[in-house]
Amino acid sequence: MGLLAVDVGLFPDFVEDRFTRAALPATELVQNRSVEMGKYHVHRLTVSYGHIGDARWTATIAADVSAVTVSAFSARGLERVAIGRLTNTLLTSLPDAEAAELVQLIQNSPTYSPGKVQVLALKKSPRTSPPTPRFIFLLRAARGADREAKDALKAGIAELFQHAATRSVSTLWLPTLTIDPGEQDSPAFDEFFAYLFDALRTSASPRHVDVSLFDGWSSPQLEAAVAAFNAHWTAATQARSGAAPKLYRFQLRLLLLGLAIALFVSGRQTTLTLKTACIITSAFFLMLLGAFKTVETLAEGLSYDMNAAAMVVMTLAAAFGFPSIIQWSAKDLFARVR
Repeated sequence: MGLLAVDVGLFPDFVEDRFTRAALPATELVQNRSVEMGKYHVHRLTVSYGHIGDARWTATIAADVSAVTVSAFSARGLERVAIGRLTNTLLTSLPDAEAAELVQLIQNSPTYSPGKVQVLALKKSPRTSPPTPRFIFLLRAARGADREAKDALKAGIAELFQHAATRSVSTLWLPTLTIDPGEQDSPAFDEFFAYLFDALRTSASPRHVDVSLFDGWSSPQLEAAVAAFNAHWTAATQARSGAAPKLYRFQLRLLLLGLAIALFVSGRQTTLTLKTACIITSAFFLMLLGAFKTVETLAEGLSYDMNAAAMVVMTLAAAFGFPSIIQWSAKDLFARVR
């Protein structure tokens, strides 16, 4: 039970999804600058409205951000690398040395592979108050709206989440990178949010993702962004509608609960020392992990609820029957024949 308590302490979530909003309200977003949408696959998801350097953004959003993301287009051939508006705005909020370092990071690798992410660790806080990120994630993109540009954006968003996990980023500020609603030669909002929700489904970090919509867009452009976000948010909520909530770290926590029961039951039949506890723990873990894999194989294609119910039954049977089950051996079946 101690291990289970430690796991819950380190990862306090109990369910993967908790939807607090059916849709993103554009009017409320503009008024409040930030709207909490709920939790999706463990990620707490908020949508903010503003831009880096804006005083209201700093007051409402920046205090919690541990990494910001910006983008730069990788050069093709002899053309110059393009530093966009967002990156230029960020440069003005960094100390001179770190602004120069970010520019150098871009210019030293003008043809850096599109779809890859460069990371700048900040040594000092930017000149905003309160201080903001520990990292700047620079997504290298491809110009245009062709398949290469879209594939680069999709791969880059997925890699952003990988870097966030390896660097223990708790809050990631994520604008709609490379999307320019005023240009036809740009990926669409719908494509950006499709790639974002794909990345959210396949990652467990960061814990908080703040999706930022630019407050310099026109009303129709903002409405288009909100509509695209709502389409994917609605699809995500409907996919979980009517289903039992997915428990976070379900198999591990079920295993630890089963181990506590197995140790208690075994303690009534043998003296629990450090040695016997280690033997019981190892044997129970191996037995139950094999049982979980068997359930997953046999129940493939069935619902999450049925899989989870089968695992619970298997765990309780293994835990309460562990002292007897552990003595079973195929050799005993043939020993009597001899």
